[in-house]
Amino acid sequence: MRATVIGLGSMGRRRVRNLLAAGLREITGVDPRADRREQARQLYGIDVVASRDEGLARAPDVVIVAAPPDQHTDAALAALAAGAHCFTEINCPRTIDESDRLIAAAATAGTLAVPSCTLRFHPALMAVKRLVDEQAIGTVLTSSYHSGNYLPNWHPWEHIREYYVASRETGGGRDQVVFELEPICWIMGAVHSVSAMAAHCSTLETTAFDVYHLLMEHVGGAIGHLQMDLLAQPAERSWRVIGSDGSIHWNWSDHRVRWYRPDSQSWREFGDGPGLAGWATEQMYLDELNHFLAAVRGDVAYCSSFAVERHLLAVLFAAETSAASGQRISV
Repeated sequence: MRATVIGLGSMGRRRVRNLLAAGLREITGVDPRADRREQARQLYGIDVVASRDEGLARAPDVVIVAAPPDQHTDAALAALAAGAHCFTEINCPRTIDESDRLIAAAATAGTLAVPSCTLRFHPALMAVKRLVDEQAIGTVLTSSYHSGNYLPNWHPWEHIREYYVASRETGGGRDQVVFELEPICWIMGAVHSVSAMAAHCSTLETTAFDVYHLLMEHVGGAIGHLQMDLLAQPAERSWRVIGSDGSIHWNWSDHRVRWYRPDSQSWREFGDGPGLAGWATEQMYLDELNHFLAAVRGDVAYCSSFAVERHLLAVLFAAETSAASGQRISV
């Protein structure tokens, strides 16, 4: 199986590692920046080219799109037109129409085209999903999710002005909102309406919003809150889900999913930590890519779709409209 990876920034290099770990050896990397091409060539021994057309001319079986988020739609459409299976990182098109074009192209392509949903492959979130689905805390009533990362720490080897995070137009900040919304909607259900605040609150040299607060009404009636910021030091990710018969707490840093039941008036730890001894973040990316490759082979059905991602984008756009207007917006 031949693969082309479009974009050789940190995520593109990660996907090259994932492909190598999955046993692929015919890999071409694409990036307009000579320094990124040379770094990928030296680190991984892959072929590298400067343009997307050159990469697609290698007749890849699969294309991984890891370019800046606002470029994903065009790259995915080109990959489908070339007859390849396509996997994209989080998309941040400027309009829902772009998402609809990708959905339509994927439906008629005859090859598999799907978006990333990385956090579904985190064992702790799998545990949260199982507990919620089994109604271990009764009916879910509300939840509060926080994801915070200090933006200059993302790529300490380059200034934030030098890559896509510098601008909201190229996906800065917005991609992280969609990334965190994905597991929230996977577990809590689709969003019916949203009230939000979003702003650039820091002195960071970007035009992106570095703080988002979304208050969401889910279709099932639960009320959820998402805080996404690019300011937190140290980085953190945590989630509290409250139901009619208990609550679930998850914290990324200590790898624990804790579950409280009022009948026992005690906390339980789900599973064995839940099975995270020795677990590394890279594993969920590798598991996700292996799932995609299994779907390409026809062994499994891929667990998400561009239609699912379209809903997440609609929530993001509604949140930004709400922040600008001060009004609650239906999704």
